Amino acid sequence: MSEIRKRVNLPASSSSSSTDQSTAVEVKEKEKSTKYFTKFVFLVIVVFLLVLLAVGVLCWHLLDKRTPPKPPHVLMLIADDLGWADVGWHSSDISTPTLTSLARSGVILKHFYSQPICTASRAALLTGRYPFKLGLQGSRPFLAGRIGSLPLSEELFPQLMQKKGYRTHMVGKWHLGFESKAYTPIHRGFHSFTGFYNGMQDYLTHTTSGLDTVMDVGGYDMRRDLWDAQGRSSMDNILWSLNGTHSNVIFNEEAIE
Repeated sequence: MSEIRKRVNLPASSSSSSTDQSTAVEVKEKEKSTKYFTKFVFLVIVVFLLVLLAVGVLCWHLLDKRTPPKPPHVLMLIADDLGWADVGWHSSDISTPTLTSLARSGVILKHFYSQPICTASRAALLTGRYPFKLGLQGSRPFLAGRIGSLPLSEELFPQLMQKKGYRTHMVGKWHLGFESKAYTPIHRGFHSFTGFYNGMQDYLTHTTSGLDTVMDVGGYDMRRDLWDAQGRSSMDNILWSLNGTHSNVIFNEEAIE
């Protein structure tokens, strides 16, 4: 048979040729399918990344527009003539349960030194500067009837707090000068002030007369200064009705309010 094919130049068997062709077609189809699948997977990944990016941008936008958390309340206390052992966490002779609780839930500074007089201590606290930088390094505080005030060139702690959006209030003793309105609490960073300008007063009568042994001057000193809703200052609110009410009761109620 093979000889006859050779003589007449018959082609080889078509079965093997068709098999090869079908195999080649299958390979091409497989390559084509693989190529399409790769493109599809790539497209899915791109779409997924775009969606993820869009979600991220949306979340950032929503978080950026959310209401910022309210700042914490800040309470500062200063006590005149308070000795090292006059608090419960330094001595068992004096019981100060509320102050002791506050101290133990916070930070106790054991190597902090303050001034031994009123004006200098307040000036240092509100300015963050040494009293001798302010000309207050002497042994006497501001006295009733004398001109003397914390320099207006100093920016005080409540003024900085106001810049941060805080409402600032002071209760108690000022003792940083009041030779003019510009030196009083509500003009030095406080929105309101209830208390007395001088360095001392009687707890019940709220007068300074006879208490200043250097200059026997004074009078009734219990007032409420504040700024109203229209931005006007009121400094004529002498609290005559509180004559006879103990200072501790007045200051406690004001602080709570």
